[in-house]
Amino acid sequence: MTRYSGEAVAEHVGRMSRNLGLKSVVVKVKGFTFFKKKKQAILSWREGYTNSRTDQNPIVYIEDTTRKPHNGCRLPKRRCS
Repeated sequence: MTRYSGEAVAEHVGRMSRNLGLKSVVVKVKGFTFFKKKKQAILSWREGYTNSRTDQNPIVYIEDTTRKPHNGCRLPKRRCS
């Protein structure tokens, strides 16, 4: 997913959640990418949610649900020479 598409989707979801009347939100982020991209998507969600008049922060906490590596897959056998 590109940066622009992630921001656009997050902003749209933020507007929809405001229209549904959600007061507080727990953000769960998953994916193998730098935290900078995840942070940008979260901030764009917040921009879509908040009004320009009110400065409330609906995000209760942010949880990163990316799976941790488990020492990887088994390496192939070395070729006999």
